[in-house]
Amino acid sequence: MSKFVLDLSPYDVDVQRQELNEDRVINIVTKSEAYPFVKNISSWLRSAGVFKTGEEIVEAVILGKRVLACDADECVLDEREAEILKACVNKFIAATEDGKTSMALGGSIHEEAILRVFGMEEVK
Repeated sequence: MSKFVLDLSPYDVDVQRQELNEDRVINIVTKSEAYPFVKNISSWLRSAGVFKTGEEIVEAVILGKRVLACDADECVLDEREAEILKACVNKFIAATEDGKTSMALGGSIHEEAILRVFGMEEVK
């Protein structure tokens, strides 16, 4: 069975925030912030409504908890785990396309996360 490496190393993304200046005027400011990749992957896998069967939910929850508990900068997934993770991210991308903003996943903030999931290297 093939195995795949998921890069969990930290990275920053540029986000726009509203800030109130001393004159009480709201300004849009772009700041670099740490992207919570590990926490997000775990949350996505454990979100309600992503998977339909009990078996899929159990696999996703176990994987989400395993990723969250990982203290290394990478996590090795087997083929089934990689499929579950990709299916989950695809579900969030499709929901974004359908206008379901509560599951929004896309744009510059999420592009590195998406690239890491779909660009996992196979371990030889």
